[in-house]
Amino acid sequence: MLWLAQMLHNNTTITDMNLSENRVGTAGTRILRLVLKGQSRLHSLNLAGNAIGDKGVRLIVSGLERNVFLKELNLSHNDVGERGISYLCPFIANNVSLDVLDLSWNHIRSQGAVKLAKAVKFNQQLRVLRVSMNGFHVEGARALGDALEENTTLWELDVSANRITRLGARALAEGMAYNTELRCLKVGFNPLTPEGAEAILEAVGGRDNSEGMVVDFEGVYVSHSFESEATDLMKDDKVKVVYHLEPSRRGRSWDVLSSYIQSLLHLIRELQLDVASIFSDVTEDNVIISASDVIQRLLKSPQIRNKITQALLNQFVHSNGNRRFLIRDWDMAIQRLQGGVDVHSPSKSMTLLPSMTSGSPDSRRSVPSYWWKGSGTIDNRSRGGTPSVSAEA
Repeated sequence: MLWLAQMLHNNTTITDMNLSENRVGTAGTRILRLVLKGQSRLHSLNLAGNAIGDKGVRLIVSGLERNVFLKELNLSHNDVGERGISYLCPFIANNVSLDVLDLSWNHIRSQGAVKLAKAVKFNQQLRVLRVSMNGFHVEGARALGDALEENTTLWELDVSANRITRLGARALAEGMAYNTELRCLKVGFNPLTPEGAEAILEAVGGRDNSEGMVVDFEGVYVSHSFESEATDLMKDDKVKVVYHLEPSRRGRSWDVLSSYIQSLLHLIRELQLDVASIFSDVTEDNVIISASDVIQRLLKSPQIRNKITQALLNQFVHSNGNRRFLIRDWDMAIQRLQGGVDVHSPSKSMTLLPSMTSGSPDSRRSVPSYWWKGSGTIDNRSRGGTPSVSAEA
């Protein structure tokens, strides 16, 4: 950053600066701040993956305070938390040039999400807001819904993987009902529940100006009634809805997935490796894992003592692909292999729908993963029992 600063000292005509994935850090950001003060005509700044943290955000904002030409700012993958958002929000609220803001893959939780939503509410220029892989939860979704009621400039909103539940989905839907400008909404990989997904879809269908809109529900479990409404909306290509009807539709068939897991387990057995305890730290049975997760945990265990075994495990993913599956299905496959039960037996079919607790519908999760562990709604079940298959499934 020091050499770069010296090179740019007398060059004030740079319009696009991409320093992504360079681990600049807070110390480098102090130097970058001086560079940005001299680059008053900068249109695009990409600092993704630089671990600048909250202090770095404060320095970046200070460097950009006099820039009236900036159109795009990317601060994704930067360990930005609540304090960093506090520094950034006044800059967003008062900015009159910024079109695209990317804050994906950071540590923005409910409080920070509320502050960010208020800033977006007052901004009358921002076109694209990407905040996927954070932790907005219900409070953040409500604040965004409120912002959507007032904001008339936002075209694209990506809130994928933000722990937004059914209540949060309804809050977003209420905001959508008043917003006529949004053209793309991404809410995938959130525990919306089928009811929450339908609420958003109904809001989209009820808008006066929904033609050409894209709504992405990737990784969200939806119902048959949702499918029917989505089909109606997609007639004549007026609205595009991305969704999966239910977990069983994600692959070509459960038979294929069963065979895949069985092949992986047979390979592990031939290598004389123990898989019974590699996921002992995962206490919930509706977590999604992949073959790579299994192999990486095995490679870190003391069982692997030679490179040939490592190569054979890695070759499995290379040859068969890296498929994803629920950890309950992994446990079930292990039990069947140990007990000699036929994996493809119709009476012992794999789980098609996640089991529900006896509490609120919000306790259900759609496509959860390790980044959800330790926050959000807690499922009090422990793994170990055989998951039940519903009559409908």
